[in-house]
Amino acid sequence: SDRDLLALRTTRRALLALGVTEARVQTHAVGTWHAQALPAAADLVVGALHEGAGTAAVAAEYRGLVRAIAPGGRALLASSSTAATRLLDVTLPAGLKVTRTRHRGTSFLQLARSA
Repeated sequence: SDRDLLALRTTRRALLALGVTEARVQTHAVGTWHAQALPAAADLVVGALHEGAGTAAVAAEYRGLVRAIAPGGRALLASSSTAATRLLDVTLPAGLKVTRTRHRGTSFLQLARSA
């Protein structure tokens, strides 16, 4: 949506203002995460998962997002608490640490891949 694109532009400007070189900043609006959505080279992935597609689809998107994280990279993911609980049962590759924070019915998952 237009809000998503505006958020991407704002995030890009913020990263550049913080001193990240332009060559290191790439933003992608991906409607659905899948294996080919992004190369496994993202230092930071930020996303949201919605349950409307069903449990199997959300888990597939989650696995696709995980594949996009570069060694030493991180992902921040927002979802409903119900979806997050289900996602924590999804088998993930070794070398990935997942932490969860809850706030008013929303869960935030931080995924960190070891270097």
